[in-house]
Amino acid sequence: MFNTINYRPRYYRKRDLKELPIITIIIVVINVFAFLFIEIKDSTENVLSMMKYGATFEPLIIYNKEYYRLVTSMFLHFGIDHITSNMVFLLMLGSKIENLVGRFKFLAVYMLSGIIANIVSVLYNYLRNYYVVGAGASGAVFGIMGMFLYFCIIVEGEREEFRKEYAIVIIIYSIYNGFASSNVNNVAHVVGLISGIIISVPLLYNKKFRRKF
Repeated sequence: MFNTINYRPRYYRKRDLKELPIITIIIVVINVFAFLFIEIKDSTENVLSMMKYGATFEPLIIYNKEYYRLVTSMFLHFGIDHITSNMVFLLMLGSKIENLVGRFKFLAVYMLSGIIANIVSVLYNYLRNYYVVGAGASGAVFGIMGMFLYFCIIVEGEREEFRKEYAIVIIIYSIYNGFASSNVNNVAHVVGLISGIIISVPLLYNKKFRRKF
């Protein structure tokens, strides 16, 4: 007679499913779906196609009042390298802090940072009479970098694995890489980063949140 053991691998346990960075995964899936959809229908490296599907373009936003582009452009990317770099950074950061800060707070920082970065970028280009077709999640991703930095600062004493030096290295590398590359919206990067830090202050700096650590 054989004895049986009801074994369930660790990654199937219900409590582990709650630890998944659900919001991060959903955002990545939406971005990948949008990328594949446009690639199948047209091309993500064609500026006219990207405009058609919701990229930012100053005259359309300011004169035609197509404000929805400030949001839709956050889920569009120019080519495979563009989407890969943004989604890798998002997965890396989201997997570390989404469940620690809370899904709603994580999503709030992501969306608000991305929108603010787009608004400032559009206005900056418009005031310079410089019109470009823009797309990408980098403003929002930099917002999450800002949240990650602020999170590291306020919990470093309680959580040794979250050191602010680690966050600073990631940020410096990302900003440097942006300025060293062509056709990169560095205004959106910087504004997204600053927005992420500022928005995180009222969301994270409170006794109830600190008590968790």
